[in-house]
Amino acid sequence: MQNESSVSKIKAVVFKEHTLGILWENPNGNDTIEVLRAIVNRGATFSVYDDPFMVYDENDWRMAKEEDFEVYRVQLSSNLIIDRTPKH
Repeated sequence: MQNESSVSKIKAVVFKEHTLGILWENPNGNDTIEVLRAIVNRGATFSVYDDPFMVYDENDWRMAKEEDFEVYRVQLSSNLIIDRTPKH
């Protein structure tokens, strides 16, 4: 059984406020996002994506917060890095 320290942490992000995903940082160039869930009513073109997509502008995404997982109806894993800044 793996303990939490032996499992790598990965970043959960929200892309353009319509897609919750996992950010895969590419040291050779553009990063990619693997989609966990997208919401068409918020501007996503599809609710399910089969392949990760490239991100060209870092301003297009932000770190996901705990409440984003409720909005997108995705279970928050302890292996994900999220923004834990308290709400104002």
